[in-house]
Amino acid sequence: MLSIGTDKGVLLNVLFIHQNFPGQFRHLVNHFLSSPGNRVVGICQPQAPGIRDKQFAHVLKGVYKPHRKPAKSTHPYLRNVESGVLNGQGVARRLLDLKKKGFRPDIAFAHIGWGEALYFRDVYPDVPLVGYCEFYYHGDGADLGFDPEFPADLDDRMRIRTWNMTQLASLASVNAAVSPTKWQRSLYPEEFREKIQERWSSSFRQPTGFFKWFGRFKFHTASFSGSLLK
Repeated sequence: MLSIGTDKGVLLNVLFIHQNFPGQFRHLVNHFLSSPGNRVVGICQPQAPGIRDKQFAHVLKGVYKPHRKPAKSTHPYLRNVESGVLNGQGVARRLLDLKKKGFRPDIAFAHIGWGEALYFRDVYPDVPLVGYCEFYYHGDGADLGFDPEFPADLDDRMRIRTWNMTQLASLASVNAAVSPTKWQRSLYPEEFREKIQERWSSSFRQPTGFFKWFGRFKFHTASFSGSLLK
């Protein structure tokens, strides 16, 4: 069981959601750990390297597993989507555990590719959430259709389009997002790009610049901690 303790003496409660924690959040996790008053929590799956990495020994980990695999009877286009729903349910259960123990993040970060951020708002509706946008699927010119020897057919393109449902639902609920490169950011629908920052590596190795950018966004809560921007 995850022991949270009290908020006495805690400067910031920071939550990371990544099935392979710390994943792309490694430098940001270390940034928050560098301040002794911060409480850092990671939600992940059992295979996450951060569980056994001594570098993250002071991170409180909430481990989840999907309670089943996608059903064989599920439409082939929807199996990835169902997998995302199952991941989202697993994360939501850990979030509820945290909430029952009195934990409320000041800010949360989540990879949006596997469905783990799908139900965050149903547990913490007012907590600022930053999504990590790694890859938005395209039927041509990205993960499919780039090799003339293996052209994508209509079935491939429709399947790939359906896979994006999980990310679109997550993008709608994040306050802001980051993507590693200009090209990766360009893959996402134009209407979401204003939310997405493309300078991941420089921003998260030197987080102050990221937080100044993040501070441009308006949140549904007035309790967002200004100490993040200092």
